[in-house]
Amino acid sequence: MISLFVNDIFNSYILLAMDTKTENLISVIIPAYNTAHLIGRSIKSVLSQTYQNFEIIVVDDGSTDELNEVVTGFNDNRIQYIRHEVNRGGSAARNTGVQNAKGKYIAFLDSDDEWLPEKLEKQIKLFQSTSSNIGVVYTGWRWIRNKDNVIIQEKIPMYRGDVSRIILEEDGIGSLSTPLVKKDILTSIGGLDEKLSSRQDWDLWIRLSKVCEMDFVPEILVNYYLRSGSISTNVYNKIYGTERVLEKYKSDFLSHPKILSKQYILLTILHLILNDTKKSRFYLRKSISLNPFDIKTYWKSFIHFILSLTPVKFREWFFHLMRRINKDFYWIYPD
Repeated sequence: MISLFVNDIFNSYILLAMDTKTENLISVIIPAYNTAHLIGRSIKSVLSQTYQNFEIIVVDDGSTDELNEVVTGFNDNRIQYIRHEVNRGGSAARNTGVQNAKGKYIAFLDSDDEWLPEKLEKQIKLFQSTSSNIGVVYTGWRWIRNKDNVIIQEKIPMYRGDVSRIILEEDGIGSLSTPLVKKDILTSIGGLDEKLSSRQDWDLWIRLSKVCEMDFVPEILVNYYLRSGSISTNVYNKIYGTERVLEKYKSDFLSHPKILSKQYILLTILHLILNDTKKSRFYLRKSISLNPFDIKTYWKSFIHFILSLTPVKFREWFFHLMRRINKDFYWIYPD
């Protein structure tokens, strides 16, 4: 009789432990496309986490390299490999991962980025000690130039609570590799916008900020690697993404004309980089019309107007110089 009683208690304890493990499970989603030479670094950084209650879902977005062999070579039953037969884009790959996730929390990790060992543990602890209104916990990040591992910039988070206004002005959350998000909140807003090949992170932060509050761990826990690519393609995608986000949330931006003016300045710069002076001046005029009495914006506008009158070679030299002076330009104009 006593042995049966002890056995019942033991079984109850095991079930409770399993429920607890399931309750706090993190689904780590790694979208990948032809990054067989890089993804090992990302997976190793997850397996090295001090918080070990996770699953890893690698979504191969139609790769033609040896990605499958690299992933399955880890021989860890927590790693799930899913393949798209055709390339559908990073947002679609992430959404596929979310649809197959079993965890309460979702963490995205780009296949060329890496986490520091305590990232997940510190985010989970913050979730457990803060208000239930918190739906996103993000961290600081470090930009590293992939070709030579030179640290370009480091950023510590600044925004917590209701960040819906500040998110319209700037993408203060960082890359998709930084946040830990409650899955139910992420699915309630429909996941990522698959029509965006750029600015999808900004779009996601805007929608999340409408339905939950955010908090952060004030430490750099993510290494974000900047890879070289076609400058024209990179800038074109940023233009398309920015214009689409501005259109999607038109009423929000119109309620904050100074913020919209700042976004038009960004589009002014992007079009100048592509040497499209007509479009650049178009957005410059729109920026000034929204915020004509802001001295800071006025001087920025004046500088960009002068630039639009200069030869192409001079503008290229100027943007290369700005990248050296202001590291934020790496976001627009990487090596």
